[in-house]
Order: sequence, then structure tokens, then C-alpha cells
Amino acid sequence: GIQTEASNQDSSMSCSRSHPGISLPLQQLSDTSMSSKDKEGSTLAVDRAAVRFGAVPSMTGGSGAMSARQSKSGGKKQKKSMIGRILPSNLKQEKRRFFDSKFSVSPQFQYDSPVPENRVKSVHSTTDNLLPQALNILQSVRRKYGGYTGFMERTGGAIMTHSQVVSFWTSYLTSQGLSSTVNIKFRKHMAAPTMVSGKTVIMRFPTNYRIHRMKGTADHEVGTHLLRRLNEAQQPWFKRQEEFGMQRSLVTEEGLACLNTYLERGEKLMFRAAMSYYSVCMAEKNSFVGVWNALKDRKSVV
Repeated sequence: GIQTEASNQDSSMSCSRSHPGISLPLQQLSDTSMSSKDKEGSTLAVDRAAVRFGAVPSMTGGSGAMSARQSKSGGKKQKKSMIGRILPSNLKQEKRRFFDSKFSVSPQFQYDSPVPENRVKSVHSTTDNLLPQALNILQSVRRKYGGYTGFMERTGGAIMTHSQVVSFWTSYLTSQGLSSTVNIKFRKHMAAPTMVSGKTVIMRFPTNYRIHRMKGTADHEVGTHLLRRLNEAQQPWFKRQEEFGMQRSLVTEEGLACLNTYLERGEKLMFRAAMSYYSVCMAEKNSFVGVWNALKDRKSVV
């Protein structure tokens, strides 16, 4: 059923991960964020690390990475995942400062829980061997659509209303035989617009989905990630991967999920993936401002 609940969350970047039903906030929360004086010692200059973990510059100041949010259960805080740690607590202030400077001053982001250095090093495997392909995609989008805005408007279609999003997910889960298995929730303060946690699909509120891209998102999150998890729960190696000599499947699975995103889309150019890859390559040798300018020159942020 549909569960309507009031939320008193603010900028604490909290998110419930296990409540049933579709959770609809009674009112949109006020946009508050942390002052730079509130978290002494947690200021980090945004450059390579911010882009590497998905904080790619965008006109909306958002992030393209999938995030697991901090939840509160019984008054106890659960640990955030590494991706969940990279959403800055002072994002709105720094976005405003960056825009006011006419894109000339790199933001100084603050994080409630900075990513430990050893975790940073564990994912530092950036290579530029696919840079020619990424550049080819960016050039194709610029030539065919004029840039980011034209691409999104012409290939994505109209932005969906909240009721349309709820209706879509209700129909999609029914078509997959998952209406009684999977829950839908909406939460504010998420780094990514959509993520799967357990048997729950969590979406950022307010929603900002385009009608022709919604199916690809569902095929990515539910058709790949969630169905794999449900299937694996039936296997003899479930929660016994080490005993069976199995390795983690996330890298391969994420690649398949990205491909599934595009299977039913009319335009197969993987523009967002190419833009993220190009951003990471540029971040190896540039500041935030440098990455922004590189994307702007290729009309990937306008």
C-alpha cells in the first residue's frame, strides 16, 4: 500500500532504508545546509577525489553517483557507504559561491564523514585508455544535439510529474511480478536520483525524471541490480561467496546495468557515462574549475 509520512529531516543527509510502501512527504522540506563554521576540520578542497567519486560538475549542482544514505534506527546511526560520504554538507553554499565567481573559484566542500584515505586509494585505478571513445561520444552529442541541454530535451522527453513517476513504478513492478516484493520510497538529500537498498527502490525528492529515460532507469536498478539480488538469495552460495571462492560481482554487474539502461532507448549514445569518464580523466590533472571548463568547452554542462 501507499504509506504517507511526514519527515523532519533537514541537512543531516538521513534516509530510511527499510520502511514498506510508497513514502510521500507531506510537504517539501526547506532547503537548509550546513554552515562552513559548523564542521571545523572537515573542509576538503574538491578536485580529483570529488569527481572520481561521482561529484561531477552539473548545472544543478547534483551528483551522478549512486548513494547509500545514513539511516536512523532506534536512535543509532548506521555507517555510511563510501559513496554516501561524498555528498557535501555545504553543497548549496559552495554552488552559489562558484556561480557568483563566474566559475573561477573552486568550491571548498565539507563532508560530515570524509572518505578514509585507504578507501580512496582502493578505488584509484583511473586509466585513459577509453578516452578517445568518450571524446567521440561527446563530439557526436555536440554535433547532433548542440550539447547537454539539447540532448536531454530531445532524447529524454518531458519531465514527469510526481504522480506520473508513482504511476510508472506501480505499473513496472506489476509487469515484473514484483508489486508485492519491492517497495518504493522517496527521500530528500540523496547523491543519486535513484538507488536500490535491499528490496526498496529509493528516489530523490522532488523527482526530476524524463519520460523517455524512466524505463532505462528501472531496467538498471530493478531489472539488473535488484533481480540479481533476489535470484542470488535462492542460490547455495548466498552469503557464502568466500567459501565458494567467488569474487565480488559489482564491477561486472554495474557494467551490465549500464548496458540495460540503453537497451530500449532510441538514442544509444552513452552520453552521461562518457561525460563522467571524461571528467575523471580531466580531474587527474585539473582542479574543479579546470574540469568545469573542460566540460563547458565541449558543451557537456550547458
